[in-house]
Amino acid sequence: MQGQSIAKIVCSFVGERPFLRECMKKGLINFSQLARLVISEKKLSKADFDAVLVACRRCFEKLSFGKEFESRIIALFKTSKIEVKTKICVFVVSKKAPFSVISKIVREISEKEELFHIIQGSSAVTIIASQDFFELIKNSLAGFVVSEKSGLVEILVKTSKEIEQIPGSVSFLYGRLSEQGINIVETASSWTDTLFVISEKDLAKTMELLDF
Repeated sequence: MQGQSIAKIVCSFVGERPFLRECMKKGLINFSQLARLVISEKKLSKADFDAVLVACRRCFEKLSFGKEFESRIIALFKTSKIEVKTKICVFVVSKKAPFSVISKIVREISEKEELFHIIQGSSAVTIIASQDFFELIKNSLAGFVVSEKSGLVEILVKTSKEIEQIPGSVSFLYGRLSEQGINIVETASSWTDTLFVISEKDLAKTMELLDF
């Protein structure tokens, strides 16, 4: 806290609270009450009230400016197409897993024209596939599996290429889900396609949230 400006403290306070940000965007916040809350929570001096109040208003102005992007984001997703695939499994395997084995799994799945995605990270490889291949993946990569999950759903959101020009599009989408307590198990994107994997129990709620 020491050495931080009042403006940074206020921005951090608001940034850590998604619901507060939304209320500010909609003009539902009493800035005087918010300033007092920041002072209380961050243990600032009451003498800082005016500075905190000004910082709250400036934060509101920044969020209001972002409304322009938000309207463009909503318009973007209104014209998007959504594909849903159920009975999905996700494996996270060590980078030490033989690439030849992973390649063999990929070939077998590809020959059956079934869904799969490979995401390579710095320390692990994630495999997203139809649950029909759960045993194949588990047995082939025995000893290299870091985690395994089944009973999942893959959702693919296909937008126009305008998504490249609108800041915060993917963040808006994920924020919409997280605010409702929906956990994204895995995610990936490729140009206009945004893919994420969720639990089957969250499917109905997710589809409601994606109905722009």
